Amino acid sequence: MNIFRRVSFFAAGVLLSAAGLPAVDIGDELDGFGHDFQTPEGTMNLRIVDNRFRAYFVDEERLVVEPPYIRIVLFTEEMRRVDRRDRLVLVPASGDPYATNPRIIPPPHDFWVRTVLVKSEDDEEHDAVARTLFRQASGDDDLGDVEPAELPAAPGGGPTQF
Repeated sequence: MNIFRRVSFFAAGVLLSAAGLPAVDIGDELDGFGHDFQTPEGTMNLRIVDNRFRAYFVDEERLVVEPPYIRIVLFTEEMRRVDRRDRLVLVPASGDPYATNPRIIPPPHDFWVRTVLVKSEDDEEHDAVARTLFRQASGDDDLGDVEPAELPAAPGGGPTQF
């Protein structure tokens, strides 16, 4: 594939990724875009907006609440290139009701994702979500929910390394 074609696909993905999504605030109802994960603290909605990961937390009525974690660690592995792995730390955005990371994630958005939800500064208190498929087509807003499997406790009952 020539360079012009690659740049064209990238530019189209940047323009279409979550285009037209309205701004969301605490107490607003969250749309069905992205993937929902059940955590011990409620439902986390993970999505890519403007080619950046965002994590929202919602209550039973899908109303946005403040993130209950101080940071979210995502371990991603691209579907097409299993040798391409990243670690992203999402933190609550100042003045916004979501956690994010400034790194640009170029399309395609097809990943295996492992998630560690950190509750304390010393990393002793955390929750984990099992490795789950995350697939978001640029501009696609009807992807359904993902049901993650339960993650077994760390050997010896100690904290999981991340």
